[in-house]
Amino acid sequence: MRNACPPVSAIRGAMKPETTDIPAALPGESGARHETYVVTGMDCSECAIKVNRAVARLHGVERVSTAFASSRMSVAYNPLAVSAETIQEQVRSLGYGIHDSHGAVQSLEEVSTPARTLGVAVSGAFLFLGAALEHRLPGMAKALFAVSIIVGGGPVFRAAYGSVKAGLLGDINLLMSIAVIGALALGKWDEGAVVFFLYAVGRWLEMLTMERTRRSLRTLMALAPPVARLIGDEGELEVPSAIVDVGSLIRIRAGERVPLDGLVAAGHSAVNEASITGESMPVEKSVGNTVYAGTMNGNGVLEVRTTCVEGDSTIARIVEMVQDAQDRKAPHERFVDRFSRIYTPAVIALAFAMALLFPLALHQSFHTWIYRALVMLVAACPCALVISTPVAVVSALGNAARKGILIKGGAALEAAGGVTRVAFDKTGTLTEGLPVVTTVVPAGGVDLDALVALAAGLEAHSTHPLADAVRRYAMERGLEPVAATDSHSAPGKGISGDVAGESFWIGSLASVTQAQPLPEALNAAASAMEASGQTVLSVSSAAGPLGLLGIADRPRPEVAQALAMIRRQGISKIALLTGDSHRAAEAVARVAGIDDIRAGLLPAEKHDAVAGMERDSRVAMVGDGVNDAPALAAATIGIAMGAIGSDIAIEAADIALMGDDLNHVAEAIALSRRTLAVIRQNVFVALAIKLVFLIAVIAGVATLWMAVAADTGASVLVTLNAMRLMNGRSTKETA
Repeated sequence: MRNACPPVSAIRGAMKPETTDIPAALPGESGARHETYVVTGMDCSECAIKVNRAVARLHGVERVSTAFASSRMSVAYNPLAVSAETIQEQVRSLGYGIHDSHGAVQSLEEVSTPARTLGVAVSGAFLFLGAALEHRLPGMAKALFAVSIIVGGGPVFRAAYGSVKAGLLGDINLLMSIAVIGALALGKWDEGAVVFFLYAVGRWLEMLTMERTRRSLRTLMALAPPVARLIGDEGELEVPSAIVDVGSLIRIRAGERVPLDGLVAAGHSAVNEASITGESMPVEKSVGNTVYAGTMNGNGVLEVRTTCVEGDSTIARIVEMVQDAQDRKAPHERFVDRFSRIYTPAVIALAFAMALLFPLALHQSFHTWIYRALVMLVAACPCALVISTPVAVVSALGNAARKGILIKGGAALEAAGGVTRVAFDKTGTLTEGLPVVTTVVPAGGVDLDALVALAAGLEAHSTHPLADAVRRYAMERGLEPVAATDSHSAPGKGISGDVAGESFWIGSLASVTQAQPLPEALNAAASAMEASGQTVLSVSSAAGPLGLLGIADRPRPEVAQALAMIRRQGISKIALLTGDSHRAAEAVARVAGIDDIRAGLLPAEKHDAVAGMERDSRVAMVGDGVNDAPALAAATIGIAMGAIGSDIAIEAADIALMGDDLNHVAEAIALSRRTLAVIRQNVFVALAIKLVFLIAVIAGVATLWMAVAADTGASVLVTLNAMRLMNGRSTKETA
């Protein structure tokens, strides 16, 4: 049997991407062919719906699922009724690119951005040039506006065509296209250019955000090395990890990453499992212990019997969980887009009725009502409505960026405002993520500095992270490590060495106490240190114990203040989720004032914990490591610590705290709530002005210049209101 591990699909359970308007299964699917494609150019959730519906209409297509977040489209079809080429051509006809995809990593193809970026820049340049020349050279200005409209509006026109083809007449792209055409018919070329340029900027920003997220899973999967050292009859041979079967014997040298999950068959080493469990302390591995793909081997050599193939390794499961969680959590459609499903058809229908039916019913001039219909199209131009959200979002994002808070677009900004519960990772999030010496207890008659200098000398050549902590502590105290000779390391126990002809030993508390029981005072100190979550090292000589060193990952200094700020936002439910021991978690929770502690969690268990909280809360998950990525993606909003955090966590999250300041969690939530309030105000103002003016149009009291003034005035109002979000008010100032 090639694969002894549960497949990823079984691990994920109900985490499959949601489909739209497509049943889970159809009769006759058993003989279908299944293909997965990458659909490029999707920069909104509406895009995925268009692709879904268009492909589902093809005869012979039995099932289709399009995931906006990962750009994947999975299709089950009857090859006797429809060809793969026909399916691809259907997608291309909507204005999107489509490519073959094989595997989760390859399916996350990066979308090319230079052309779109250039298009936005060119559209803006011609718009501003036209505005500058509008009064001096109106003919030249009109030509410049035309170029701006063609460049900036090309994607909008294509999207509108795709919406009509897919039967989505409520798409805002369609109304924008008709409104701009109406504006052009009335000679308002500048109006059309402004609308298309602002809309193009908003879509461009969304596209950049999504591309960065899609690239992250490639980096995540790269944690597991692509080659493994396979041990066979002919010795050691480097082979691709993908072809290594379950039960194979592989060798992992010191300092190498583990390529596949397995059980240690020979050797002993300390393995850094931070990429999987989040535990900052390395874990000693010997025969029979489990090692995970993507973890870092220490200074020993391990021979491992594989238990999973590459596609079902722990790191592969993390990739799948992040990807599927993102697919399920595709950005919410903006209120404007939802409203436009009713607004757009209604406006179009009303325009035709005004132009064609009203003259007949009222026995009035066609010219009069055609003019009114065109005026209404200009008045109904969704410029203010469209920019009501993006302008507020851009202002808030600029404010956040100045504070070192990276928020990935409007969807993330809006979602943060609805948070009712916050969950924190421990290592590197609530703590500094680096083991340090926190306590030194010398035995009676032993000088503290002499004890530290001796410990640093014994650890002088060790590559163990705890040894690094001891050496750093000695350096901070300005101590010169003693010169130790004839050093010997016993894996999992400690290091011995000679100083001035006398033998000394530093190692784990358990290894030392087996040979030399601790005096009562040291034993009490050791118990207290362990109870507070510290790892205890003992230094001894042949004459007896010399003292203890306690090593721990210290809480961040701002932890208590940061959580108090979060509670002042009205969020009382705060949880701690960690892969570390319960004792270590309790030590940090006491400082932070957290009662809900969930320790010893693997990435899948963190994900499940967040999913459970999501049943009755909108959860913000705050973390920094690869192991946090599934939970970050599963939460309503994922917040990653940036400067010392994993790139994967940052990419999987919706918000990254670039300055490692936990106070910014509350700052982000507060800013989001202010932004939501401004957006609601903007939408109300835009719609109210439109409604009043549409009534005036029907009544015949509105003219073309009034329509332009109303639309421009609404745009100015919502822009000025949104600019209030650029103020640098902080939570500390307003709490």
